[in-house]
Amino acid sequence: MDALKRSRMKIVFILIMFLILSSNAFAEVQRNRKSIGLQIGDPMALSLRIPVTKKNFVNISGGIWAWHFWHDVHYDTPILTVDFAWLFSKKNSRWNFYAGVGLNIFFGDNPKDSRDYDACLGIRFPLGIEFMASNRISIGLELAPFFQVLPPFAFDPYVIDQNGGIVVRFFL
Repeated sequence: MDALKRSRMKIVFILIMFLILSSNAFAEVQRNRKSIGLQIGDPMALSLRIPVTKKNFVNISGGIWAWHFWHDVHYDTPILTVDFAWLFSKKNSRWNFYAGVGLNIFFGDNPKDSRDYDACLGIRFPLGIEFMASNRISIGLELAPFFQVLPPFAFDPYVIDQNGGIVVRFFL
């Protein structure tokens, strides 16, 4: 089996394990505050936020790595992210903060890596702030540094990359 097939199998295995471990938490949902969102930035994506507890959620988003904060180059790589996050909010406040850890899966080349491969996997650390404009709508900002792990990134010229953007969310 060549290295490319092994790296694909590792990506699929890690994603399946992450989803299996997260699925046990879905049964413990204490309230129904699911939401759908649109992220405008890097990547351009649609997302689904699923509550796990009152203070935790899983966010799954899919979209296109459409452009990059540090370049004028246009990318069009499909991306899937799966995050587990902790929500920090004060009672009677319209502001929420969150921090988490998750996976970035690119279904194509990382445009900044000179090697040619079909997919890559990264670990990301989303940080966000959101303003609850109403009981059903929030507007926020998310920044998520990420580090590509499979296949290993060439580190030239970057070690850590960045996702982020403005997120508008509608609570169901």
